[in-house]
Amino acid sequence: AYALLSYSFNCSFMMPENIEISVVCPVYNTGQCLRRCIESIAAQTFTRYELILVDDGSTDGSGDVCDEYSAKDSRIRAIHKKNGGVASARQAGMDAASGKWFIHLDPDDWVDADWLERLHDVAVRSDADVVCCDFCMVYRNRREYSCQCHDGWSAERVARAVSLGKMSHSLCNKLILRSVYDRYGLCFPEGLKTAEDAYVCHSLFIRGVTCAFCSGVHYYYDRFSCSSLTRSGYQKSLDAIKLCVELLEKVPGNAGIRRRSLYTMKGLAKLKAFYCLPFREFRALYREINVKYFFRNIWKIRTVEAYVALSLVICSNAAAYSLYTSLKSRFGVRG
Repeated sequence: AYALLSYSFNCSFMMPENIEISVVCPVYNTGQCLRRCIESIAAQTFTRYELILVDDGSTDGSGDVCDEYSAKDSRIRAIHKKNGGVASARQAGMDAASGKWFIHLDPDDWVDADWLERLHDVAVRSDADVVCCDFCMVYRNRREYSCQCHDGWSAERVARAVSLGKMSHSLCNKLILRSVYDRYGLCFPEGLKTAEDAYVCHSLFIRGVTCAFCSGVHYYYDRFSCSSLTRSGYQKSLDAIKLCVELLEKVPGNAGIRRRSLYTMKGLAKLKAFYCLPFREFRALYREINVKYFFRNIWKIRTVEAYVALSLVICSNAAAYSLYTSLKSRFGVRG
């Protein structure tokens, strides 16, 4: 199911004069996954696109792969830069892009052959700022379908869902008008080593952009090739989320949506800390980021909030998770 797509490159293919969609893909030491990603784009039924591969100082030969495909297909462009992180890579790709619409793609993921065509069709018909599609989380032994499309939802309801984490803040399943980025002066802050997509996505919906939907699975997230989060990786992620929170606090727009977005990002930091830090450090961070305590109505809250709260009571993350699992099994605690 994960084999490379079969695609014959036409070396004489000319870049379309009017590029509708710019696909930006940051690349850093992605190995063989990169070929699967690029070939899924090269096989698109929609042809008025450009794929911009931004090699962010790779050391494993990924940059050579970018050049290889760029030489085969004029729609594919390779940019090489000194390593600066994913935010700087995305921004470099956007600065070089010329399409009316932007969409981002991660180098270890892949898409259906009609991904761009269907997104573009909805974009033209709806005249929305953003077109969102569904995606599929692909694990080693299973796939999980994630419904991101909610036809009939108002802009306010979509913004609320994104701010609460009920819709993904990923940019990889969202086709966005270039003029929207320009209108709000949006860019990817270089200091964001992770969470750069969360910052841009929340910023858009805080400002009240309109959204249309393209249902059906089109984007596939590779979850079986990902490495586990290391202590150093956690610290980088936490620092990025803190910076994201600081930046979002300054975004003008709907105050209620902004408040919920900030709460969601703080919760993400808390959850990462729960899994990655010893209890004492986790407790200190939990207080530092000022996330609400959940001792009241503990039976009505989500699973993750319940065992995080329990850990603060019994002073052990592992014991809290085990206890909550047991309580849920015995008493049917809702997760």
